[in-house]
Amino acid sequence: MTKQFRLTVKGQVTIPKDVRDLLGLKPGEPVAFEREGDKIVVRKGDVAGIDRQTSYDDMMERIRKARARFSPLPLGMSTDEYMAMIREPVPDRKQ
Repeated sequence: MTKQFRLTVKGQVTIPKDVRDLLGLKPGEPVAFEREGDKIVVRKGDVAGIDRQTSYDDMMERIRKARARFSPLPLGMSTDEYMAMIREPVPDRKQ
């Protein structure tokens, strides 16, 4: 069986439904990629094979990078003060 699909800009490809059914893959389950010579074999993964510490470290690194991209909100500021800071000036209605 040969099927070809395009890789997304994020480097993702959808595993066809008939292949997922054949492997018994359900959403959220691990998928393993193994190199066999000049080929890559896709198989159902093993939950025990997932290194939870590595997964946690990867997630924390993504959080650190996201925090660095966005400036932190000022601490100790009320919601009204923050909204006033980011909005255009409110016209004085008393005039």
